[in-house]
Amino acid sequence: GVSKSTVTASETCMSSSNDENEVWTLHEIVIGDGGDAWMKAGFYVDREVDGLEQPKKYANPSYSTTDRKRSDAGVVRLSNLIIRLSGTGESKIKLVFGKKDAGSVIKDSVCDVELETVNTTSLPGGNIPRHPNTCIEMAEVVLYTQDLKSFVKAMGEHGIVSKHPPKDMGSDHSIVPFYFGGLYGSQRTRLLVLGPNDPSSSICLSSPPSNWMFSTGLAGPSEITGWLPVSRDLATLKNLVPTGKIKDAVQRGRKITTLKRGTIPKLTGTFAFLSDGEGSAI
Repeated sequence: GVSKSTVTASETCMSSSNDENEVWTLHEIVIGDGGDAWMKAGFYVDREVDGLEQPKKYANPSYSTTDRKRSDAGVVRLSNLIIRLSGTGESKIKLVFGKKDAGSVIKDSVCDVELETVNTTSLPGGNIPRHPNTCIEMAEVVLYTQDLKSFVKAMGEHGIVSKHPPKDMGSDHSIVPFYFGGLYGSQRTRLLVLGPNDPSSSICLSSPPSNWMFSTGLAGPSEITGWLPVSRDLATLKNLVPTGKIKDAVQRGRKITTLKRGTIPKLTGTFAFLSDGEGSAI
C-alpha cells in the first residue's frame, strides 16, 4: 500500500511550467534491469532493440542480432520517456538528455549524467505501444545519490538546473527536483534527486526512514529508488500486477497504488502507479 510518507514525497515539490529546463529534456534512462521483470510489472517490452536506432555506445558489436533477441535486453517506450533495459544486472545508471529542438551536442559524462546526440526518429512521442498495465507516461523518477551537492553541480554545468533549493526530508537527507517539459506536447517529467546532507556518511542507513524514496544501501554511487507512472485504468493494472490497495492520491481526483521494491525480483525501485486525470500529475 501507500504509506503516509509516500504521499508526503509526492507533495514535496509542486511546481509550475516556469520551473522547466528551457533547453534540455530527459530523453531516456538506461538501467541494468531485464525485460522479463518489466513485463511482470505489466509493461510491453520491445525486444527489437536494433530497430530503435539506439546510440552506438549502447550496442555491443561482439554479438549478433540473433543473440541480442535471446538476451533479456529491451526497451520500454512511454509518451515522454524511454527506459532502456540492458539486461546485464549492472547497477550503473545512465541519464540521457536531449535538446528540445532535437539537435544536441555530446559532452563528457559527469556524475552518471550523459548528454547525448539524439536522433529525432528515436525520441519519445512516436508510436507508443499499448502497455497491458495501461501506463502511458512517466510523471516522476526518484534518484538516490550519495553526493547530492556534486550531482546538482554537475547538472548545472551542462545547463540542467533546478530552480528549487534543497528541501530537508529528515534523517539528514535532502531532495532537489528537476523539471523537464515533454517533447511534442507530451507530459512533463520530474526527476527528484535525493541524497544525504553529508556525502561521507555511511551508505547503509542504520535506521532508514519509512519512505519509499530512501535507499537502504547503494550498489553504486547512485540508484533509482522510485517511479511514478501514469495509468489509464488502475483496476486493470491491479489484476495484472501485485500492487497494494488503490487509495486516494494527493493529486485531486486521482488514485494511486504501489508496487513495493522487491515484490518482483530484479525490478529496480518502487512503482507508485497514478491514475490518469485532468491537470498535471506533478
